Amino acid sequence: MAAEVTTQPSATDARAPAAQSKPVDSENALDESDAQHHLPWAVEGIVADVQGHPLEGVQIRAARGWGTLHSTPPVSTDQLGRYVLRFGPGMVTKNEDTGQWRAGVQAASIFASKPGLAEKNLGRQGDLLMADSLPDKESEWDPKKIILPGKPYRLDFILVPAAAINGRFLDEQGQPLPGQRIDLTGDELPPSSSVAASTETDDKGCFQFPDVTPGFVRWLEFHGERKLALPRTQSLTLAAGEQYELTLQIVSDEATGQMLRIACARDSHGQDVLDKISHDDPRALPFLSGQLAANAREVLSRMAEVNKCWFGGRPSDVKSLEYQFHLADGEPRRITEQDYSDAKSWYREWYAKGISYTGAARVLASLRDRAKFRQVQRDEEQVTIYFVLQDLPSTVAAGNGIAGTWKGFFNAKMLEGVLQVDARRYTPISIEFGDRRELYDDYVEIKPGQFVPRRIQILSPGMDFDFRFRTLQPGLWLFDRSYGRWAPRAQDPVAWLTDVMVNAAPAVVAE
Repeated sequence: MAAEVTTQPSATDARAPAAQSKPVDSENALDESDAQHHLPWAVEGIVADVQGHPLEGVQIRAARGWGTLHSTPPVSTDQLGRYVLRFGPGMVTKNEDTGQWRAGVQAASIFASKPGLAEKNLGRQGDLLMADSLPDKESEWDPKKIILPGKPYRLDFILVPAAAINGRFLDEQGQPLPGQRIDLTGDELPPSSSVAASTETDDKGCFQFPDVTPGFVRWLEFHGERKLALPRTQSLTLAAGEQYELTLQIVSDEATGQMLRIACARDSHGQDVLDKISHDDPRALPFLSGQLAANAREVLSRMAEVNKCWFGGRPSDVKSLEYQFHLADGEPRRITEQDYSDAKSWYREWYAKGISYTGAARVLASLRDRAKFRQVQRDEEQVTIYFVLQDLPSTVAAGNGIAGTWKGFFNAKMLEGVLQVDARRYTPISIEFGDRRELYDDYVEIKPGQFVPRRIQILSPGMDFDFRFRTLQPGLWLFDRSYGRWAPRAQDPVAWLTDVMVNAAPAVVAE
């Protein structure tokens, strides 16, 4: 494969180096015939309202590249809502063997905007790619989302009346806070965006967000020199076409400390609508104190005791452990007692489990005395705890292997999340943190009052694991096999153990 050097000119299309002097800002100043020749990538379509009526004067632009995206000047829709946007790449690569410049595969996010309106779908259909040609079939790229040169890509948009926010930011004494950055954000954002919008307060503490997409969960976040224990507000969902007046204020809470709160929200008729537009979001709740926090720690303490046979290392009466470790498409590896003894402390618990796994429930239980809690709910079936582990050593990990043999592996900090525990046995049901989730199932009683799961599923972006376990005498919880995307066939395991020896004798199944 020829070596390539990546460059990121501020002025670029995909032609030979002699053409690199044309600035990006002049791309759409070319006439139509020149644009088709020099700017061969294109999107075209119609922009309309929810009733299907065409919208004139909507601006369409593209942002291209990787990492830093370079934006084109916009084009506008005509009286029939039609547009054609032609562009070159945001970055190019030079093939050292041929000297040719290529676009490769890169992001091409397309946006539609007009004052007073917002794109109904957050521009998700405009989350596209551009390339010189279709990648191989085995590529990770979706060919249906790739814009190719000389083949205009059909892309329509629907715009709706936007919501608007006029706000004022106050300190604890009710005095305005000028020059402070405020972000409007949420879990669902437009392509290539880290926030929905960002602004700064003026000398009177006032700020505006004029064109907010309605119907999506949003909240405000504070970014400044003052460090708040909770720098975000309650969650809001705004109505289409509505104008809101918000009072944003820093308040203090005994358990949490300083928090950012929406003290008042009024609609265009002057009605107080905070209760109508805000809703429950545990991430925005102040920390629990007193008996409620003690209740959460008691649940975690009982969970730690009931599940210690799989939370901890191997049982004290297991003096030695050996097994043959198999990985799909790989040579078997004999794991011995000496491997366990020689392992670094981080890996040592993995050898005793037969799999690379530091579980989220175990990590939370071990940090229970220093954890904070936003919510504890209990019914006859389960206990739900919203926990926070900010600034605590909370690394979790999972992988189809042992210390370097993985097919798929991740490790990540667990900052906060939601734990669900069986209210009768105190066995964990699930734990969610960030964009990951662990599910625990098929429990057996390995010792009186001690339980272990025989199945653990870990769901994370692009990397799911399905671990199966078995129980061996005397009270040993050990990996059996795993399934997932790294297997040659769907029904095949990815990793598995054979020839297990416990205390220098063939293992005996406990159940």
